[in-house]
Amino acid sequence: DGRGTLVVDADVGRGETSRILGVGDRLGLADVARARLPLGEAVLPVPMGRGVIDVIPAGSGAATAVAPAPRPGLTDAGGDRAAAPLRDDLARLAAGYD
Repeated sequence: DGRGTLVVDADVGRGETSRILGVGDRLGLADVARARLPLGEAVLPVPMGRGVIDVIPAGSGAATAVAPAPRPGLTDAGGDRAAAPLRDDLARLAAGYD
């Protein structure tokens, strides 16, 4: 219905998709996970063909090959509580896309 496409590069260790799309050196998901950047501010419009797609780059973790630190008070990676806030934020954001 024309709401657009959102690509999320969740590979914060390498950020290969971000690099391919030309946004590899930008703030993104790793910075959101570190609570340094609101999720909405991580979305970047990227020209693609005759249109534009929105991309959330892997973030600064991709540039330094360092895994993101969890948000304060969260459990280790893989723990459901650790992923819940970011997952919920992404779900709200994704509701505005195809």
